[in-house]
Formats: sequence, C-alpha cells, structure tokens
Amino acid sequence: MATDFEDEKKLAAEAAAELLEDGMTVGLGTGSTVAYFLPALARRNLSLRCVATSPRTEEAARALVGAVGARWTRLEVQLTDPVRVWMGAGSLDLYQQLERGMWPDRAGDLHAVNRYNLTHSDLMTPAQVARAWMRRRRLEAEVAALHDEVDVVLTPTTAVPPFAAEGPIPEVIAGQSVFPAMAVPFTMVANLCWNPAVSVPAGLTAAGLPVGLQIQGPRHADEVVLRLARVLEQARPWPPLPVV
Repeated sequence: MATDFEDEKKLAAEAAAELLEDGMTVGLGTGSTVAYFLPALARRNLSLRCVATSPRTEEAARALVGAVGARWTRLEVQLTDPVRVWMGAGSLDLYQQLERGMWPDRAGDLHAVNRYNLTHSDLMTPAQVARAWMRRRRLEAEVAALHDEVDVVLTPTTAVPPFAAEGPIPEVIAGQSVFPAMAVPFTMVANLCWNPAVSVPAGLTAAGLPVGLQIQGPRHADEVVLRLARVLEQARPWPPLPVV
C-alpha cells in the first residue's frame, strides 16, 4: 500500500506540472508530493510566478526551479477546516435534498456517514445552524481570496488509492485512523465554495488503479478548468484502464 501512495503522489505531481502555462501563478504546498512536482515543473522551463507556503518549500523550490525565471511571492494560506464545515453546513445541504418519507424511514439505505450527518442535523439548535453557515461563509471568502492570488489549485482527487464504489470508505490512511470523510477532503472545498473543479486521469498506481488529479479554479472560471483538463489530455493522453 505504501508503494501505491508514492505512485499516486508522483503521478499526480507530474500531471499537475503538465497543466501549467507561461505567466501563471503557482501555489506550492508543503506536503511530500512537492518533491515530485518541482523537478517535473523545472523540466517545463516556464516563466511563472511561484507562491511558496513555507520556508521549507521555498528553499526547495528555489533550488529546483530557479532556472525557470520565476518571480517569487510569499503567501501564507490558512483555510477554515473544510471537513468541519462539511460536517455542519454540508449536512444541512443533504437535508434539503430529502423527500418526504426518506428520513428517518429509510435510514438503513444510507451510508453511515450520511446517517451520522442527518442525525446530527436533527439535534442542531438554531444557534448551531447559524454558526455552521457562518463557518461556510468564512471558508467561501478565504477560498475566493486565495484565487485572487492563485490561478488554479491542483490536488489529488482523493487522499487514498481507489476504493470499491460500494464502499466502505477507508477509515485508515497511512496507518492512522481517520473519519471516513478524510478519504476525500480535497473535493469538499469546491463543493462547499461553488468553485468549478474537474477530476482528470493522472495515471495508474503500481497496482493498475487510476489516480485522479483535481483542478479547481475561481468561481465562474469553468472555461479555465475545462481548458486545463484538455491541455492535460493532449499532453498526457488518458491511460487505458484494465478490463476487470
């Protein structure tokens, strides 16, 4: 499994580097994936404006992509926890989609995470509902401010290798027990903040499982996200998936 995680990070990083074009602003994160991303970016020899989020990332980035003629800007990125926002405001969204007779009558047909969220929504007081919506509005403002500085945000689509469509959602990541929603934390931001996003194939793990790269853009910039997805498809044609 450890090999799958490393394969996934490397494939996602290399695919992300293929998406960039001259003149773009690039946000460089602090995770281990950046070790794969920076060499791939340096090979592109682009003129970029790079934004580092920590001294450690900035030092590595300067050493590896200094030859590309990038202009550096320091930017600290801190977002309200999207998982907590999703557990609150996202639960209320789910409640609005229910039809009469679905809850709690058909609770047994729902995934355990959704049952937990709906049960939690039933118990929320008006003050708690208001605070949940306030956290969502704060996250929306933070993500909008981030996109004032960064053209696109590139992340893996999931935090784990692919799992069965019927579930269960993994509850252990890299040997640590986590809430099931942590398997897909990156997609929550776009869903909560109304940002256009697309998941595109980035390659295959050593086990032959598909790896997704998520491209997230500013609000109302759907054409940017779709154009970048097309650029990646042309640069790295989608790999054929094995027949199972």
